Amino acid sequence: GRPATAAAMVAVVVYAAFVGASPSVLRAAAMGIVMLGARLAGRPGSALSAVVFAGAALAAWQPLIVADAAFQLSFAATLGIVLLAERLNVLLASALDRLRVPFAAWLAENVAVTAAASAAVLPVTALTFDRVSLVAIPANVLVTPAFFFALFGSFVVAGAGAVDAALGRSLADLAYAPLACFVAGGRLFAGLPFASVSPGPLSLAAPVIVYGAFAIGLRALRRLEAADRAPAPARRVDARLGWSAGLALAAAFVWAGALPAGDGRLRVTFLDVGQGDAILIETPAGHRLLVDGGPSVPALAEALGRALPADARRIDLIILSHPQDDHATGLVGVLERYDVGQALEGPLGGGSAAYRAWRAGLAREGVPVGLATAGQWLDLGRGARLEVLAPGRPLPEAAEGEVNDRSIVLRLVYGRVSFLLPGDVGAAGESALLETPFELRSTVLKLGHHGSEGSTTPAFLDAVRPAIAVASAGAGNPFGHPSPATRLRLGAIPLLRTDLNGDVRFETDGSGLWVRPARGAAKAADAPALLSR
Repeated sequence: GRPATAAAMVAVVVYAAFVGASPSVLRAAAMGIVMLGARLAGRPGSALSAVVFAGAALAAWQPLIVADAAFQLSFAATLGIVLLAERLNVLLASALDRLRVPFAAWLAENVAVTAAASAAVLPVTALTFDRVSLVAIPANVLVTPAFFFALFGSFVVAGAGAVDAALGRSLADLAYAPLACFVAGGRLFAGLPFASVSPGPLSLAAPVIVYGAFAIGLRALRRLEAADRAPAPARRVDARLGWSAGLALAAAFVWAGALPAGDGRLRVTFLDVGQGDAILIETPAGHRLLVDGGPSVPALAEALGRALPADARRIDLIILSHPQDDHATGLVGVLERYDVGQALEGPLGGGSAAYRAWRAGLAREGVPVGLATAGQWLDLGRGARLEVLAPGRPLPEAAEGEVNDRSIVLRLVYGRVSFLLPGDVGAAGESALLETPFELRSTVLKLGHHGSEGSTTPAFLDAVRPAIAVASAGAGNPFGHPSPATRLRLGAIPLLRTDLNGDVRFETDGSGLWVRPARGAAKAADAPALLSR
């Protein structure tokens, strides 16, 4: 009824705010609100035209959104629910009633909504992720109730925690238990034989043909259903849909001519993965590089999910600066989630379980591994290059204290902007770098060893002369990184910290430099002005 629909609209708004109101959440919430609002208005066909118009308006406002897999999935799922769910619900409810199935109405509605959304997003998932799920409908029907309990429990726990932290912790099981059931159910179905299949190589033409056939078939069905009705409402709906489609096409045409094929920027994101390093590099030529993976598989997976598009499935090069757990552990999960083109390591191996798992994963996936030595450089395309400054010579083995100083040291250069990534080198490693002929001066310096007191010596700082420094450290870490002594040595050099600023992203076109921390104010500066400091 109308009260339930209004309550659902309020719930969507509250939920969007509760989970952080990220752009993808806001887009999905907008789709849900316009659909529910149209139903609340009680006008035939208004739900469909409202959803289409909302999608067209979003595309007109932010044209590149049409290439975002998250937008494609939310838009397709919403359209599928609007167009198919009610029809499937009627058919299923009638069939289940005849079979005297318990909870027929609830079961029919849930199966209908899941089937409608799953069918609508199938071409997108097949093209984007190269997978088609065969268990989506039963999995969703069985685990969806746990989601509602988890959502309710999370609201209760969050509210209780806001009043008293101890009370919130005591009620944590209200959210944890249904979430554990939700995750366990998903894993159970995902682990079944043939839970998903690969459709094989597809081109963009495949989903276009499927959606075109779907539209033609649905149009024919609507004509049959409207045979005994007055034609005027259908024409009004068709007119609204035509205007919406026209707006979308006009936006695509205008922006296709106005926008360049690429923005020509280099992006370097220092990911917030806790007490460890993980640096994502996205080149102007479209290559993706990952330097280190931090101390946690889930933390890196979440950070990459924030930084990369939903359909990103390839990382061209992974560089492990040195084989310690706070740099290597997260990389184990990357091999399971992404297609990795190549890996680069230093001369030192490692005996930790994380490093052994990383090496086993590389062998299992057939990823070629190269050895990094000083003097190498990689052409990243369109003027960007990556220089290897250290280590200078391979060693058969090294004591634990020497591992940090044998880190791979990288210098990333694009135009007048450069980034120095010294891994975990300390004073000895920095002193060795000062004796090399390599250029050290850089616009952005990642503090060595997370900003520990034994790194970033005055002589090294004087050689690098950074305009901005970044410390990759975990919130409340027991080491006190970045140390007060290191911060004091930086003086007036601005310092960004992943423990305080979250993910720290730099963008440059080779002349200007834009700094976009997840928390804190974004900044922009002219690179020559920075380098003249």
